[in-house]
Amino acid sequence: MLIDFVVVLQRNRCRIERQKADLANLNTTKDKLFAILWHDLRAPVKSLGCYFMLINWGALSQVEFVESVQSLNIQLSNVHDMLENVLNWAVSQLGGMRPQQEKIAITSVIEEQMQLLVPAAQAKGIQMEGQVSSETQLTIDKNHSGVMVRNLLHNAIKFTHSGGKISLIQEETGERVFIEVKDTGIGMSKERLAKLFEPEKESSRMGTSHERGTGLGLVKELLEANGGSLEVRSEPEQGTTFVVGFEK
Repeated sequence: MLIDFVVVLQRNRCRIERQKADLANLNTTKDKLFAILWHDLRAPVKSLGCYFMLINWGALSQVEFVESVQSLNIQLSNVHDMLENVLNWAVSQLGGMRPQQEKIAITSVIEEQMQLLVPAAQAKGIQMEGQVSSETQLTIDKNHSGVMVRNLLHNAIKFTHSGGKISLIQEETGERVFIEVKDTGIGMSKERLAKLFEPEKESSRMGTSHERGTGLGLVKELLEANGGSLEVRSEPEQGTTFVVGFEK
């Protein structure tokens, strides 16, 4: 009886430890989801607020007002789509960062995310261009890919000087497809580059227009969850290139 009691006790202990680990993972996932919501919705909502403020002040001419309304419609539609996608993804991810992969045309994701960030790029006079084939398809979680592209583009805008340029370029080698996110920004030293994905060891930098810093650890985690790879090339004042790789 004593042996049976010890066995039962040990099983219960193991089950409790597994439950604790599951709860810890769930809490971590929740924190990441809230971070995504804060990061991705803060900029467009703030931009919308500025438009309404200018309208209320009567600071816009009739022509500017009409142009603003058109821009507002686009931004409201984009924010709605983004919010719906992120919330749907949040529901599906409450058990962890599990990708729901499907074959998608990656250009549609890139174009959507570039459109969302046009106001931020225009505010700094930054040119964004995509050089990715419309025929390129990847097997990936669509919402994950949106978060990854958006974060990489946002990071590039943040660290690129006014009048700079951001390019998305496709390369192929054997059985792999590579998407490069290349900017003409301030770049990074080897020391900073080595700590890029270790936020607990690296204080976040402010952008060239004093934008608030955000980490890129989530991008790497989502890439790895979808079977992708990430390489970063950078030198001080020579720009930065993030190279995302996937199997064809």
